[in-house]
Amino acid sequence: MHKLSIVLKELRETRIWIRLIIKAALIPDDRIQPLLDECQQLANIIGKSIVTAKSNNRQCKMINAKCKMLTLVQFAFINLHLSFCIFLSTEETPCNFVR
Repeated sequence: MHKLSIVLKELRETRIWIRLIIKAALIPDDRIQPLLDECQQLANIIGKSIVTAKSNNRQCKMINAKCKMLTLVQFAFINLHLSFCIFLSTEETPCNFVR
């Protein structure tokens, strides 16, 4: 994501320079306008990619947090089950913890 941000920054800077070239009339408009359009389209694509990457990153963090919580709940349940089995088990009625 950081590299995409650098690319977007460079595209914006390039767009500024192209606009300066247009204002200074260094190159005819018909030759420079396609470059400005291409630069704008690339900036839009990269900008949208950054938004999507950030959104996916947030979703992954939420999923990881849910997985960690589920793991903790499963661990707590297993400990509770094991403690209950130990508490109730005797030599005559052993606990079948593993199925």
